[in-house]
Amino acid sequence: MKTVRIHKFLSQMGIASRRKAEILINEKRIKINGKFAQIGQKISDLDVVEFDGQKINKKPKIVWYALNKPKNYITSRIDPQNRPTIMEFFDKNSYLFPVGRLDFETTGLILVTNDGETSNKLLHPSSKIQRTYLVKTDFNLNNEEINFLNNNEIYLDNVKSVQKVQKVASRTYIVKVWQGSNHHVKKIFISVSKKVVMLRRLSFATIELGNLKPGEKRKLSQAEILSLKNIF
Repeated sequence: MKTVRIHKFLSQMGIASRRKAEILINEKRIKINGKFAQIGQKISDLDVVEFDGQKINKKPKIVWYALNKPKNYITSRIDPQNRPTIMEFFDKNSYLFPVGRLDFETTGLILVTNDGETSNKLLHPSSKIQRTYLVKTDFNLNNEEINFLNNNEIYLDNVKSVQKVQKVASRTYIVKVWQGSNHHVKKIFISVSKKVVMLRRLSFATIELGNLKPGEKRKLSQAEILSLKNIF
């Protein structure tokens, strides 16, 4: 009979990341067959798993949402500093989580799901998922600086960064990147001595922000969900 480690199961069910799952286990919030779970414990389809006293459905309906994240919201389920999080736009009892992160002041598209397997694949660096941003800077980039970013290898935190920058208005640019490291877009512009003063994500993988207003969300269609899964 096929078995899986409990922290991987919790990740696949969208309860928590694998690291967060270990924290939940240590906090004795996870039970297997009525007993507190142990780190590394394996389960099968015959086992009953509970989270905070509620039985976890092992085959939940997979759902995906696109949310236009407003400014000054944390991209997390819970914030230790008690700041507002994007999960306030969803049912508090749902086992949903954001796919990746956007900075506190960054706005735009963030995907939210309970599909841990596909989410993990999308976020893995080897997937090189395209992300598109609208960026406004404190000063204009000249042609030489734009060409430098588009045609030269630059390293941010010792990791090679590939980006395409297109000017669309004064101090305003469309930027495409293929990785999601911390403050990545801001660091790209710092490399040419510019400061990002506005940052909005327009697309992630095959999904676009569209006409969603800040704080609005929509369910992805089955075709959109398949487009994400078919990337791999």
